[in-house]
Amino acid sequence: MLTPKLRFVLAVVSFLFGVYRVISGDYAGLALLAASAFLAYGYFKYGTVWLAFRAVSGGEIDKAAELLQQVKRPSSLGAQERAYYELASGFVCASRAQNEQAEQHLRLALQNQLRTDNDRALAEAILAQLLVARDEPTEARRVLEAARARSCRPAIAARIQVLYDELPAE
Repeated sequence: MLTPKLRFVLAVVSFLFGVYRVISGDYAGLALLAASAFLAYGYFKYGTVWLAFRAVSGGEIDKAAELLQQVKRPSSLGAQERAYYELASGFVCASRAQNEQAEQHLRLALQNQLRTDNDRALAEAILAQLLVARDEPTEARRVLEAARARSCRPAIAARIQVLYDELPAE
């Protein structure tokens, strides 16, 4: 997880050194040019999504919000990157009591490709909390039942169970 500035600097240095090697007659410099292209592609394609998600996971909400602001066009992200962009945005909004926005972001995250059942269960648990706060216990129950069926970390499974047990009876 390289910062965008570091990724850019590495791409430029790799490109320049690769061009120098190719001009010198050493065609192994083509590998450096390929590495430069890969770094540049990542710089423009993913932006800071993974760094923001890592910051959210570490509890650094302000840093995550700053990194999410650096993503220029979230709509152009791939399905997996978009899912984690929305998940991180949902966590940031939820931590700032922007419940309506958080709910929208979490729903979008669940519509895209979250990599693990653990991440999906976590998103569903946070969404269920927001639904309970909005006084929608029926929908919260439905979301929590889906989350309970997933294989996830024990701490998340315990939190899901607590949320489920706290729901009012139908």
